[in-house]
Amino acid sequence: MSSGIDVPKHFSVTQKGSDTFLLKERYKYPILWQIVMEFSAEVREGKSAFYGRGACLAIPVSDLRDRRLIIRRYSHGGLWGKLVGDILWGHNRPLNELVNTEKALKQGVDTAEVVALRFKNFFGPLCRADIFTMEIADAEDLIAFLTGHTAEEVLPQKRRLIGHIAKAVRKMHDTGIYHADLHLKNILVKPTDIPKVYIIDLDKSEFNTNEADRGLPTGQRMDNILRLDRSVEKFNRWRPDLKLIAKTDRLRFLREYTTASIANEGPDTLKNDWKDLARRYTSSYAAHRLWWGLLRTVGLSIYGFDKRPGQQ
Repeated sequence: MSSGIDVPKHFSVTQKGSDTFLLKERYKYPILWQIVMEFSAEVREGKSAFYGRGACLAIPVSDLRDRRLIIRRYSHGGLWGKLVGDILWGHNRPLNELVNTEKALKQGVDTAEVVALRFKNFFGPLCRADIFTMEIADAEDLIAFLTGHTAEEVLPQKRRLIGHIAKAVRKMHDTGIYHADLHLKNILVKPTDIPKVYIIDLDKSEFNTNEADRGLPTGQRMDNILRLDRSVEKFNRWRPDLKLIAKTDRLRFLREYTTASIANEGPDTLKNDWKDLARRYTSSYAAHRLWWGLLRTVGLSIYGFDKRPGQQ
């Protein structure tokens, strides 16, 4: 598995037929047995869960007190995904997620623990890959939270959740992580009295090793926050009937982010210039709005996993 990425030593490679597994040592035997015995087409029915881009396979592991494994097939988004589906070029993307997740957990960033990868090679560098993570029980992504509850349930919790989400993103940035795919479905929440927030799917993330002591520079932070804000704009256009995320909520997120009290504070300027950053926190998303409009015109969801509201 020559990818140029240094895999943590507590993962080992196991070959089973045409499949290559990378397994975390302390889960190796119960997970390997579960994969070999139950990971087949028959168990997919009725065992799906929603994380990240779409449906994943969820399998209980009896040797781990019936905790569930979430198994997600890597795929591509956008037009490229329509063309090539789930075919990957090389192993770098899954390995990058494994390594970055291990680093994030070590730095205290809450995310889903990766316990295994599976590769099925085809020809040359072409392959399919699955990632196995431990389920975060009782958590749901922000799209599911916003659409799966009534406004009466969401609105009283909204301000508190915004604060905790802002702190989670701030902590991620302060540890030097740039999440290139930061959107609403990659943020999981447990909306309890003290909300818990998890940021998942770190396959497209990068660690800013040159700025390890101070986290990400302000420019990268704003680029990442604008990526998340574009996801909010996309959600508002997908479900304009809900009217759950207002402009004031988006500005509140930025204020909470820049004033968050975290041990690793990051650039000192964040404490003082949030108003200046707020003025930059605007975008017309003209190209994206055009694309979303075209998708709606031909009757497709802008999210790709659901029909438009009102369609049967």
